[in-house]
Amino acid sequence: MDKKRIAKYAHAFIGGKPKVERFYNADESKKIDIMTCEEGYCAGIHTLATIGLSSMDIGMTVQNYDLKVELMLAGIPNNTMLGNILSTIAFQIMDIGTCRYGMLIPDVIAEYMPNHAMKHVVLMSPVFWNKYKVFTSETEKVAWLLAVPVSDRERKYILTNGIEVFDRLLGKKKADIFNLVRTSIL
Repeated sequence: MDKKRIAKYAHAFIGGKPKVERFYNADESKKIDIMTCEEGYCAGIHTLATIGLSSMDIGMTVQNYDLKVELMLAGIPNNTMLGNILSTIAFQIMDIGTCRYGMLIPDVIAEYMPNHAMKHVVLMSPVFWNKYKVFTSETEKVAWLLAVPVSDRERKYILTNGIEVFDRLLGKKKADIFNLVRTSIL
């Protein structure tokens, strides 16, 4: 999948002022481009999206199309760790070789922000984005998954009760999923 096409498509539903930056893993054997959109989805929030993760085969198909993924993370602009966190998630997915809705990525926030309640992320659908739609080409579909910060208790809750139940609880409690230092809802 052409990276420019993916970036333009993501920018169309994210909005804001985009800037693309390349991130490398520790030994520079992997790289991922991250687009940061300032003030895109809502005022005071930056939205970051991977560009190029969709070139990886995650071994899934939907309606006779190869399913591919890109990731998003949103947060307050003064958190310089957002790009590092999102790129680390992407590198872990590259290592694992798969990615799906409801997947938990343990300790990825704790690696950069060890003194906060939010330590992990769970990958969820950004369906609340009014303009968001899965990208469809001739042979594949690309879906974006939103990395939502979760605490140890929330992670255990997801493992016990499932992602759908947790998703409803986030809505009921009106959790600020864009705040990496929010208080746990459990």
